[in-house]
Amino acid sequence: MKLRILAIVALLSVMGATAPKLVQAQDAAPNAPQQPGFWQPVALVNPTQPIQIQLINRTSLVLDYALTTNEAPPRQLQPGGSAALTKFALPAFLLISPTQTQISLQFNVKVTKNMIAVEIRQAGGATPGDSTLNINQGGGIYIY
Repeated sequence: MKLRILAIVALLSVMGATAPKLVQAQDAAPNAPQQPGFWQPVALVNPTQPIQIQLINRTSLVLDYALTTNEAPPRQLQPGGSAALTKFALPAFLLISPTQTQISLQFNVKVTKNMIAVEIRQAGGATPGDSTLNINQGGGIYIY
């Protein structure tokens, strides 16, 4: 009987010593590195600084592009050409599409000192390609 009581006291002591403690989670900074996974940004910019987008057409196709906020009229980007976009509000959604139908595009994004370089190439295969570059209010850059 004494052994049983001693075992219960020892068990309760161990449970009390190892009880979980409440810890408050800390939010990551908006420009903190992201972990690979579904719906993670492909790159980050500092949203408090001026942002520039440089489009580089690496296709043999004429491309249409425009911001969804209508800050500038839709424009065309010639094969091998480039264009710069500045002075736009966040969040920004930039639509890019070939003037020919049934063609898929692939975007490659690189950021240097808040300048977003977007190389646009023709995607192979019949799968849908990229059509939208989104920069959210926290500076995350997404492609869909």
